[in-house]
Amino acid sequence: MSKVVPFPRYPLPTASGAHSSASRIPPVPPTSTYWSFPIASSTGSQRPRKTYMMGTLNATPDSFSDGSAHDTLPDALAYATSAVAAGADIIDIGGYSTRPGADYVSPEEEFSRVIPVVQAIRGLWQEGSGPGTVSQARNVKTAAALISVDTFRWEVAEEAVHAGANCINDVYAFTGPEYPLSQASAEHFVKMRQVARDLAVPVVLMHSRGEASANKDYSMYAYAADRGEEALFSKVYESNWGRRSMQP
Repeated sequence: MSKVVPFPRYPLPTASGAHSSASRIPPVPPTSTYWSFPIASSTGSQRPRKTYMMGTLNATPDSFSDGSAHDTLPDALAYATSAVAAGADIIDIGGYSTRPGADYVSPEEEFSRVIPVVQAIRGLWQEGSGPGTVSQARNVKTAAALISVDTFRWEVAEEAVHAGANCINDVYAFTGPEYPLSQASAEHFVKMRQVARDLAVPVVLMHSRGEASANKDYSMYAYAADRGEEALFSKVYESNWGRRSMQP
């Protein structure tokens, strides 16, 4: 993970802490639960680190592993609840398959697949209220889980965070599916980075080139790990400390 901005820290600093990095974080949407992170103690020691387990919820009809298994709201909620009960800390919700040969999905269709699932998971709070039962306890636990939105579109990411997501998982690392990089890639980079910074959410940056439906040539990857690492390093640098726009 790359922290484009510090994770939200609660309670937010008062005026006396105006110079701390956390004081520059914009207000977090009230629908979101927060993502805590280790803070050094007064002695300089770190709290124990935690490994987060992620459950992948593909709200799509054509994903390679579970296509059509969770593309209805009841099925998506059932999966999220069972994943959290099994130990998942994060539910990663995607509405656009990136398997080879996947069909194009319009922004409107991606919205309709992803946003209702995020809202429904957060809405389990209401269903979990009342007399304590095993089912209600599971609903409360699921509603409190961290949610990651798997999208390369800044509009979908922004709406998902407002609906209750906590993290952006971008397979194209902010530059969109166009390859080679173009002016559109640079504009996409600026918009997605702005969403992450304005809403104070951590991001997952991954490496992929070109539309999933396109035939891809990987012949230049004599050492795939090195080339992927080089490309990701460039994007991570730009996301954190780089120019206001990424040059195509």
